[in-house]
Amino acid sequence: MDSRRQEREAEIPLFLEGLAALAEPTRLRILALLGRSGPMNVGSIASHFEISRPAISYHLRTLRVHGLIEKKRVGQETHYWVDIPSVAGSLRLLADRIEAYHGSEDEKAREGERCMREETDS
Repeated sequence: MDSRRQEREAEIPLFLEGLAALAEPTRLRILALLGRSGPMNVGSIASHFEISRPAISYHLRTLRVHGLIEKKRVGQETHYWVDIPSVAGSLRLLADRIEAYHGSEDEKAREGERCMREETDS
């Protein structure tokens, strides 16, 4: 196994935890909001939801712990945004896992062509 693949395999437990974190609808909505809007502070994020600012902070902390968002202190506020490289890497990992489980489209296409040749040869 090459080192890149080993790194990706080692990321699976964290990735699965990140997926579990996104199973909570509010967190998924926060991630989508940040993805559309860019960096926002807690108050701005909370204005889009009918839950308290402390609840928003809890969800932001969960998203950050799972590597889905980043934060930076700007004056007295903390701004949050989607960690695009991390999310993209997680999606690539998911796609790789699905492909490994089901086989790649190229392999399926070659298998389909082989079956067609066998049928025409018979």
